[in-house]
Amino acid sequence: MRDSLITYWMTSLSKLISDYSNEELTAVLSGFSCRRDLDVEVYLKSKSVQHELRHVSRTYLIFDMLDHSRLVAYYTLAIRCLRMDGVGCSRKMRDRMNIHNGMVQSCLIGQIGKCDGAPKGLGTFAIGLHWSF
Repeated sequence: MRDSLITYWMTSLSKLISDYSNEELTAVLSGFSCRRDLDVEVYLKSKSVQHELRHVSRTYLIFDMLDHSRLVAYYTLAIRCLRMDGVGCSRKMRDRMNIHNGMVQSCLIGQIGKCDGAPKGLGTFAIGLHWSF
């Protein structure tokens, strides 16, 4: 697998929405195919833009560096609140976790997908790329 940072580049769906016309954006997203998990493909093509515009989630797109128009993977993150009632932890830990009224914010991986023929390990690479910034 080609796994160096030079091989792939990542951008946010928000950036593409602001930089591309609707037709150009549709063309980029329509090139993504995932026969193994059609829900992943359907989400990207029919729900991701709407969720981005409504601030429900944030989607990040990974492209092949050798073919800039080839979308090879994506993932979607959302912030959710989790109830922490009954979870025993020290006051210092509660402050670190920003627990307020028994609730803590957490990052949820809502979707993650790679295109047909993408190399094994690309999803793990993509998530690692996000958190390295």
